[in-house]
Amino acid sequence: MSSIARIETLPLPQETAAPSPAARITVAHGDGIGPEIMEATLRVLGEAGARLDVETIEIGESVYRRGYSAGIESGVWDSLRRTKVFLKAPITTPQGGGFKSLNVTVRKTLGLFANVRPCSAYAPFVATRHPGMDVVIVRENEEDLYAGIEHRQTDEVVQRLADAPELFDVVVLPNLYGDILSDVAAEIAGSVGLGASANIGEHVAMFEAIHGSAPAIAGKDLANPSGLLLSAVMMLVHVGQGDVAERIHNAWLRTIEDGIHTADIFSPEHSRLSVGTRRFAEEVVHRLGHEPSRLSPVRYATHSPLTPPPAVERAPQRKETVGVDVFLHWQRPAGDLLHRPLALPVHGRGTGGRAGEDRRPARPLRGRRARLHQDRKPLHLRRRPGILPGPGAVTGEGGEKRGLGG
Repeated sequence: MSSIARIETLPLPQETAAPSPAARITVAHGDGIGPEIMEATLRVLGEAGARLDVETIEIGESVYRRGYSAGIESGVWDSLRRTKVFLKAPITTPQGGGFKSLNVTVRKTLGLFANVRPCSAYAPFVATRHPGMDVVIVRENEEDLYAGIEHRQTDEVVQRLADAPELFDVVVLPNLYGDILSDVAAEIAGSVGLGASANIGEHVAMFEAIHGSAPAIAGKDLANPSGLLLSAVMMLVHVGQGDVAERIHNAWLRTIEDGIHTADIFSPEHSRLSVGTRRFAEEVVHRLGHEPSRLSPVRYATHSPLTPPPAVERAPQRKETVGVDVFLHWQRPAGDLLHRPLALPVHGRGTGGRAGEDRRPARPLRGRRARLHQDRKPLHLRRRPGILPGPGAVTGEGGEKRGLGG
């Protein structure tokens, strides 16, 4: 069965004339709550006059079950490369081994190097402890832990943004910490269900809500379609339909301002009516052409479709291994650890026994291999008063400060 199901054109309201050709986009309805929130999103886009030729593809759980380990069939790539714009609902990765992340596969295959996530508070209409929050998080998409390339990180920025997000306008982070931080930011803004994102590459862009497929509430008309709808607003700006994006975003803001809320953001103090997925979309449609009166209206410029500047190729840099950095995050009492030479077993050719086995005793690391010696003597680590236990400096036998790497 082909994964490319159909091509359709979203209807235009009779009173709206199309000022520019329709933009071709690829749409995936996804798994779990995905089909519900995508249906709601496309309904609003159609009523608002979005000029789109929609090509629908199948990805996700059903494709995984047919034996495709990344959840996407080879023929689908042709659609994505042809339209260059992908509106994607969340998908479900089956439990168990042998399945690759579809998102990672798409990002790396299409070169979607930047994930852009705006996070704003909508106080006093959505409960939050940070009413002044308005931040954009830009996350590197292709490297770091999710690509198997590890970098040492700190949790200081995560803590600062969680405590005082109003201090930040733009935060740029590597892959893993960007993912964590953007989820934290969306939650403290009011709900992950409000989170939108754009994945931008040199040739292709993908737009999706930041939340998952939530199978526990699938088919119950409970999901908040806002994250995907606001992602579609970002998509409309990207394809040069800022007029429609502005119309939808302001109608959405007015709906939130009027207290029409889905269950994830509903509260007796801030909400007037609790609605489901379909009803929320209808309420947004009803407010098309209206703007919020207390929240700030949005303004999007109308321009030609965005084209990211070409990537600048840098000349390859000569790299040479000159040492090893060793970092200790030590939270227990130091004990004897800092009063003994650091010694690791030497691997390589053995001195007897079974093949590959090394029967030589462990000896201290020497030379440039780890920069842990001076004058061919092993480095003895001692505690500096007032610094250890806990992370701190390391001193040698003569009291001089020594690094643990080169």
